[in-house]
Amino acid sequence: MLDRIKDFIKFLGYKIKDVDNSLIDYILGNETDRLKNDINQTEIPEKLEFLLIERVVSAFFNMKISTNSLGDDFSFEESVKLIKMGDTSYDFGDVSSQKDMFVNYINSLGKGSDYICYRKFKW
Repeated sequence: MLDRIKDFIKFLGYKIKDVDNSLIDYILGNETDRLKNDINQTEIPEKLEFLLIERVVSAFFNMKISTNSLGDDFSFEESVKLIKMGDTSYDFGDVSSQKDMFVNYINSLGKGSDYICYRKFKW
């Protein structure tokens, strides 16, 4: 799963540095626990791995953006112009503020209700 997370981050235009690995590991552990709590299970079902990946990528970029540590080699203008996932696509090419659109996309990751059908009741 860690490779899939890193591939998604790279796909969005960020070059992962060695120092990022500990942050990704931390966020992965944190988001894994959070998702387990959301569904009241001790393991994450295989069909929810995509949701965990999206949550980790979202948290990673939010951390990098909020601490202004994306680095000089990351450019919102040169990041991905079009992202298509299933029936949904995000086009960053024709907007006035590509940074705002990128941030909006990042914030939308992992926010779905796909996990609800895996939730177990806790008594």
